[in-house]
Amino acid sequence: MTRMRRITVQADEVLNIVSDGLWASRAAEGKGIPVLVFDTSARPDLEAVISSHQSMPPGDVTFGWGYSRDRTHVLLRLRFERPVDATAVVLFEIETQGVLVDAILNARAFYFQGGAPDTKFRDDLNAQRILVGVDPLELGAEWDQLFRGQMARKYRRHGYPRSAARLMAESFIGDIRKITHLQVPQ
Repeated sequence: MTRMRRITVQADEVLNIVSDGLWASRAAEGKGIPVLVFDTSARPDLEAVISSHQSMPPGDVTFGWGYSRDRTHVLLRLRFERPVDATAVVLFEIETQGVLVDAILNARAFYFQGGAPDTKFRDDLNAQRILVGVDPLELGAEWDQLFRGQMARKYRRHGYPRSAARLMAESFIGDIRKITHLQVPQ
């Protein structure tokens, strides 16, 4: 089990991201909204959440951000309350998936899409998905520092000196944000 602030996360609540993409949408004023495709093959409750939103008005979802104890992962706990009750936890490894977290925080939302372990976002652009809004402030101002620190550590492990690793992390994050912060004209 992983601790998420004061919430204990059960292993069966954790979802694996099997694919991702970035979708420009009017829902975010032309910003790219990340699409996260999860392995929901063993979670019929989450499949029901997605399918029920196709024919019903939007439901309610509460969320909470947290960090793993070693601060190498960010957790997003989702509690779908209406029209179907379900709970899920998304575990993001900062070093490899920090870009997704950063894009979600910028867009203030992400698309939640279910699938099988081999599902690819690009293979079915018309798949059912739901838009989940999140508050970037709940993750806190700590995010930038945490993201930069993890990326700098990655470069240090590859043999770069500390000062060069910090500069490379800054450059990488800046370049990524140029892409994820683009707005498509309406």
